[in-house]
Amino acid sequence: MAEQQKKPFRALVAFENTEIAGALIDHALRFLDEGDELYLLTVVEKQLKEDASFIRRQVGKHFDEKIKAKGLKAIDLVLSGDPRKQICEAVIKNDIEMLFLGDRNHKTSLPGLLLGSATDYCVKHAVCTVVVVKDRTDIMTAAAEADKKGGLLKKMGL
Repeated sequence: MAEQQKKPFRALVAFENTEIAGALIDHALRFLDEGDELYLLTVVEKQLKEDASFIRRQVGKHFDEKIKAKGLKAIDLVLSGDPRKQICEAVIKNDIEMLFLGDRNHKTSLPGLLLGSATDYCVKHAVCTVVVVKDRTDIMTAAAEADKKGGLLKKMGL
């Protein structure tokens, strides 16, 4: 009997800037094995597609080696329009099994990049598992503020 080829697991990381892309990709890599597919999606306003390509190149500088070393196939997607709908449609169109999103609207240096409320929408409407990745810089900033008031970081061993 011929051995059936394993269908690649497909994950999609939707990001709006390089700041959050790193955390999202790092989390996605934990779930993927050699031969799996990692879709990297940026949703922009139509006139900003060149800027989205720039963001992807910046992300690539840091993560293409990790992706390649793990034996993954990376697929870039740059779409324009309502990010909530574009992300959910990309999940369906590409048969995505797991979606990675940030937990809040991140500041970006490029006006018009859209993600914001997309996370809430996708959690409710995406037809796959959705992983919401918290921005650790926010957590550490809050901890540092609390630390000023009572040595919280020292108590936590950080």
